[in-house]
Amino acid sequence: MADVFALLIEQLVAEGPIGMVATAQLLGTFRCGKPCHSSTPTRWCLTGVKLPDGRVLRLEHFRSARRLMTSKPALLRFLASQQIETQNPFPAAPKSPAQQTRDGEAASRELNTIFGTRS
Repeated sequence: MADVFALLIEQLVAEGPIGMVATAQLLGTFRCGKPCHSSTPTRWCLTGVKLPDGRVLRLEHFRSARRLMTSKPALLRFLASQQIETQNPFPAAPKSPAQQTRDGEAASRELNTIFGTRS
């Protein structure tokens, strides 16, 4: 396991480590022109973001003297991993329990008319 961390740290150092403030500055501004706060990439490192398929994605990072460090390429990989290619960008909402019951009853009635009532 230590080898995995060593490889990750080696890769991030080779890519040019940056702190969370610099990472936030790379993200630009959002609401009302306010810049991204450094706690945002920190949160991405520590807790990650939940993807639609249920997996949790974390920003690659390492600690150096109690500071979190990442790299610009790691940030780009993190952002690219969140982009989902899909045929329908707005999937249909799941059916409510009541709708599922109505659909089940309708299917049951249809089967009874086709095959007759079971006794």
